[in-house]
Amino acid sequence: MALRQSYVYTAKTFRSLLKNQSIRAVRMLSSKVDGDFETAKQRLNTLKQEPGNDVKLQIYALFKQATIGANNTKRPGTFNFVGQAKWNAWNDLGPMSKDEAKEEYVKIVKDLSDAEGEAEEEVGDVSSSTDYQNLIVTKQNNYTKIVLNRPTKKNALTREVRHK
Repeated sequence: MALRQSYVYTAKTFRSLLKNQSIRAVRMLSSKVDGDFETAKQRLNTLKQEPGNDVKLQIYALFKQATIGANNTKRPGTFNFVGQAKWNAWNDLGPMSKDEAKEEYVKIVKDLSDAEGEAEEEVGDVSSSTDYQNLIVTKQNNYTKIVLNRPTKKNALTREVRHK
């Protein structure tokens, strides 16, 4: 009988140790996610290219979800279009946990940063070419962006540009 009780006691102790190890692992994972989140917030401020409105809304919603939690605020007024767009984006995340929102936020910022790095590598600035004197041509992710580069004349078209 005494042997059995010590076995039960050992099993309880073992479960308790496992529980404590799980709590420590969760805390370590949570601190890593928090660190990555802080780094992503700083990295977002250093981006040179501004993301599109859809991505901005997604980043905004994930930030709110990560810092505050699920949306339980009052819906903005009818004519507050920007407020409604932000509220809808945040509300669409539903019951996503704060840690999941932080991880998703970090992923989006990393993707934006990586895409910007690739864009810098792939930029083909042909403005020095005699054919395209007033144009900047960049290639990024299967599309080509052509920008008029004649700011002194307010980007007015020249005959050469119109005929190219």
